[in-house]
Amino acid sequence: MILFEATREYEKKLIDPALLTVQEYRDVVDADHESHPSNAYTTDLRRMNAYGKSTKYETHINTITRHGIQFEIRRHTEDRWTWNWYKSGPDGEYLRDEHNNLINMDQDEIQIMIPPDKRYRTDYAIINPDDLLVAKTEDEWGCLLVMTTKEYQGFGFGKTLATLAWDDFPDRPSGGFTNSGYAMFLKIWDQKVREYLASGFYSHLVKTGQISHQRVKSILVGLGDRSSYQSKNLNTRDPKDWLLMTDGQSWVILYDKKIFDYGDHDYEESYWIDKHIIGMVNIAQIDSDTPAWINRVYGSDKIKGWLIYLLLTMDPNDPIRMEDDEYRLALPFAKNNPIKIIKSARKGDPSTYRVTHHDTSWKPLVKAEESYRKSRDPYGEWYSRIIEWAETAGE
Repeated sequence: MILFEATREYEKKLIDPALLTVQEYRDVVDADHESHPSNAYTTDLRRMNAYGKSTKYETHINTITRHGIQFEIRRHTEDRWTWNWYKSGPDGEYLRDEHNNLINMDQDEIQIMIPPDKRYRTDYAIINPDDLLVAKTEDEWGCLLVMTTKEYQGFGFGKTLATLAWDDFPDRPSGGFTNSGYAMFLKIWDQKVREYLASGFYSHLVKTGQISHQRVKSILVGLGDRSSYQSKNLNTRDPKDWLLMTDGQSWVILYDKKIFDYGDHDYEESYWIDKHIIGMVNIAQIDSDTPAWINRVYGSDKIKGWLIYLLLTMDPNDPIRMEDDEYRLALPFAKNNPIKIIKSARKGDPSTYRVTHHDTSWKPLVKAEESYRKSRDPYGEWYSRIIEWAETAGE
């Protein structure tokens, strides 16, 4: 066993996970060795944000990148000395005054009950680029609860948040572990021990007589091969990765080429597949005597406007009915090919529009998409799959 020389000053801690064996540290945070089913505390993006808001976490801690996406880590701190605490008797029942009102503890009593090192309760959260909570810590009856939404499993957020929480209070109880929670605990302990190895703290402690060589060996024997999350690129905000697909007359789809990295997908993957559909527009028509109308439009306003304009230019002889707001979205892209109104509608009904001339600027983009799709999908299975996903995106 080689112990490197210390590279920075050692700071002694009251409870130091790196100076405990993995079993000893588990006894600190999970004394009863409780276990919970794997589906305990599962939640999704919608439910987590229905019961909590990102604005609660007022202090920015850090910005991290996972799978090509930037996330914020924020903190929320509460002063427990300012809470309302009530007196209770030996039997645990709350005490009441002559008017049957609960009796508040005074400040001295609160400070005796809650020592200064336990005064503040801190919770952490990870926020995605849409300002939504994707993972957070909570206090559940005095125990640390770490939750990650189903859509963001596999991002390593649990380990990040639990590390922050246990750095604040290394003896904060966990209340037990799920299988994944215990795996996270092992990774955190591993990280603490490896940091001490790399910094030379064990060598310093042995040389100064604060710990024995045998004790260090008993700690290091618990190290395992516990790899972290496997990184992949889920960033769909880079236009260089976008591809344009169309039938040339009735629909246009803009998608991110990384969508081909998905196969048969489960709930979590379907969330990310939707993210890879950047935008789409399709039109519908009852008969040849009635102009087609925009049936479905999806994407940001800028993407919607561009795709609507492209559909108009694909065949200038076929006018399209659209709502006023859809017309306004398309206008900025028609500077060199004005959109003309063919037939005004009654108030509240869509009007009919067409462009002045044919525009073929979209054709090279479509050829590039066809070429890339063929390289990833030689048997043509993804054509209908992408259409299907685009039609359901945003629902």
